[in-house]
Amino acid sequence: MVFFAACVVLFAVAEANGSTQNTVTLVRFGATWRGLVWKGEYWRLFTSMFLHIGALHLVWNLAMGFTWTAPFERLVGPYRFAFIYLASGLAGSAASVIGHDAVSAGASGALFGIIGGSIVVHHRVLGSWAALWARPEQRRNLLMIAVWLAIGPVMGFDSFAHGAGMLAGAALTWTMAPLHRGNLGATIAAIALLIWVSLRPIPGFHDEWIGQEKASAAFEQNDWKAVIAATELMDANPRPELVWFRIEALIATGRVAEAEPLLVKLNGQPVAVAAIRARVKYALAKYDAALQALEPSLKESPDNFELLKMKLRILLAQGRTAEADQIARQMLQATPTSAPAMAERARTLAATYEFDQADQLLADASARKPGEFDAQRVELLAMRGEYDAARELLRSVSLEPSMGALLRCYVEVSDGQFDAAKEPCGRLSENDPNGRELRAAMAAAQNDCAGARTILSNVPQTRLVMQIEVSCLIKEQQWEKAQALLDTLFEPDLNEAETQLLERALAFSRDGERPMLQGHQAEAARSLVWQLLPAPFREAVRSPTE
Repeated sequence: MVFFAACVVLFAVAEANGSTQNTVTLVRFGATWRGLVWKGEYWRLFTSMFLHIGALHLVWNLAMGFTWTAPFERLVGPYRFAFIYLASGLAGSAASVIGHDAVSAGASGALFGIIGGSIVVHHRVLGSWAALWARPEQRRNLLMIAVWLAIGPVMGFDSFAHGAGMLAGAALTWTMAPLHRGNLGATIAAIALLIWVSLRPIPGFHDEWIGQEKASAAFEQNDWKAVIAATELMDANPRPELVWFRIEALIATGRVAEAEPLLVKLNGQPVAVAAIRARVKYALAKYDAALQALEPSLKESPDNFELLKMKLRILLAQGRTAEADQIARQMLQATPTSAPAMAERARTLAATYEFDQADQLLADASARKPGEFDAQRVELLAMRGEYDAARELLRSVSLEPSMGALLRCYVEVSDGQFDAAKEPCGRLSENDPNGRELRAAMAAAQNDCAGARTILSNVPQTRLVMQIEVSCLIKEQQWEKAQALLDTLFEPDLNEAETQLLERALAFSRDGERPMLQGHQAEAARSLVWQLLPAPFREAVRSPTE
């Protein structure tokens, strides 16, 4: 009765502070979960025996438990009863931790221990299993127990706790009899060993969990290679966290094509899942698919910052800078002092070549969150053509190695320093689309357009890829194709006057008709060409002021 009273008291306290059908409340009040037990909260093996999941679970266990426990206590005495009850409950909790990854609670393991002990007592009294089966009431009990254990996995019951508790109770009761007492120590040692084994993951049996812990630690350190190694052995239905970690690592190392098939295994918060799906599609330059992945969640959460940020990046990649800038303005208006919102607005300003405003906003964002936007600051300096300042900043900040190599490659290629670019560009993954684009840019800038096209043969058609092709077409004097591709790239962003300037700049480069561009028109045309082509290719269209 003392144990049942403890169950009622703990249930009342837990319900007064939440709901015992809520996982957070259950964990707070002592439920068993391997993730916490393996982090040192061993006491949960004990406390979970007195906590129940909802009123029905409590009432069922108390009603059925009393039916079995009262007669058994009279048969073996209160002290033996208490020992068998608690030892069986601990064995059940231990088996639950070893057997499955779930939050568990309830007295069932201990009660099944009493059931197992009762069967042993009746067997001893009747003399044989045949005699036990011949008794109608005992046959009903055995059939009920068999059915209960059989339907447990289907109904979501903790069959690990039930089975282990029953075996422990039966073994203890058997070895407490005078004829078998010599085996009592071995039985207690076996139960103690089971409990000890449950306190940490078992290599070979819990490899997925071990991999997750390694992946989680590596993920915190941005050690992407270690994350990939730790998630290599995921089973057919891996934990969502493992899938998440692996996708992030594959994106970070440029192995995005390997990440895409994993998207079907994602589950969790809809907003978070939508964001990661969109990121993978975005990294593969599947921009329409990326937007489609975002739209349902954006309808549900139209002000969600992460979703809006992802949509902004996609729109920029598509060249839809006006729409991207509208989103950036919306984000900054909603949270005027938010450093991430400032950084996103700076991104859209840079995309429209408003570098001074972008620089000021990024400086304000960096002041609020030092170090968080260092990579973006380097990129902005390179876009402005301030390559020495970009190199100096790269030397003074701490970036994740692959990001540092990518930015160094970008700066050196943009500045036309191809010898200096070889080392950082060579460190980029062969599977990294960004790295391949930069290597192609370097080849094209050195007049190896055939090599550039070979590098880009299997790379999605991003804006930079198309810009590289424009520069090659200009070098090859394929003016009409160059003009058509530029129209495809920039027509949505250019007004009529700018379009005319671009056409005249190209005509000047083709025909050398200097009178077509004079004075401020020549300067404007040169500026426009510099905006539309990446740095290594600007000289492909000769300066109108030469």
